Amino acid sequence: MNSSGSGEWLECFLADVDIRRLEDVSVRISPGRKLTVLDLLKAWHGHVLRFEAEVGLPDSGRTVWGVWDFIAALAIRSCLSRGIKKVDPDSLEMLKRALGDVDSKFMKFTENDEFEIALRLDGGGRSDDEWWWGRIPRVGPIRREADQIKSAFPD
Repeated sequence: MNSSGSGEWLECFLADVDIRRLEDVSVRISPGRKLTVLDLLKAWHGHVLRFEAEVGLPDSGRTVWGVWDFIAALAIRSCLSRGIKKVDPDSLEMLKRALGDVDSKFMKFTENDEFEIALRLDGGGRSDDEWWWGRIPRVGPIRREADQIKSAFPD
């Protein structure tokens, strides 16, 4: 998604003052690397839109994202969840509305992952609050790849 589209989407939920506050809150994503809550929100939004758009694509496309891209997006959502705890209370409600919009889109094309493929590939250890780790696309390239991986796991 282009930054213009992301900006238009953000403006539906966040005022300029909220955006500035979210730019001031950073989250460690790896040793020596931080991203702002705003960047994480934009990344989660962009990933969800792309996954949703690719549901009907064939697996053969070289640019189609797979299960590891899906896991990376879930990790982004987990970082965002940690960052929410640091957000100024005056901007928290607006952030939660924007995040709720993305999470709702995510829920629509995913279903409960009874086999916990994403969790298994990630190595587990996620909190129960991180509900997104228990989801998997219902159909599409990511689901087909996940089903192939699932067949390699012992029951």
